[in-house]
Amino acid sequence: MIARLEKYVKQMGHCAVPPCAYDAEDESHNGVRVDVALSDWCIAQRQVYREVCVFKYRPGTESEMACIRRLESLDFVWDYQEWHWNQHYLNLQQYCNEVAAAREEKIQLAATEPNQHQKESAVETTLSNDGDSANEKEHAKKAVPLGLPSESREWLLDQRQKQLEDDVPVSNERKKKL
Repeated sequence: MIARLEKYVKQMGHCAVPPCAYDAEDESHNGVRVDVALSDWCIAQRQVYREVCVFKYRPGTESEMACIRRLESLDFVWDYQEWHWNQHYLNLQQYCNEVAAAREEKIQLAATEPNQHQKESAVETTLSNDGDSANEKEHAKKAVPLGLPSESREWLLDQRQKQLEDDVPVSNERKKKL
């Protein structure tokens, strides 16, 4: 399985194999065909890691400890949910930084060339009026930026919904970030 994991790392650029409930005939995950056997093996390795290293329910066997060391050398993600949440949060931060930089650039342009800024505003207004108004209204209703990638937009909406629901706790640390 380590060889399959190394192949996954080469394809995806990370060692965070998602736990999946996909059938073998299912579609792909982010453009890469889901390897259900690899996913199941990673789930088992995460369980062993929690039992042996985190909660210390039992001592690990030599082969388990060797496997854990090998996985750590590959930067294996032991807590997939935390990693996945952090990836989406980093995407959101990057998007916000890009928007802030673009706004700053517009402000500087307006200060140096006021007529150019008016021309750009007129073009933007025209372009925004030509768009799909039903789609724009839906996005405005959800108060999520249109330029945010769809996967990150769905994640952000999901996080906001979890904050509203009492039965799904969101940590205070995550609430502060959002």
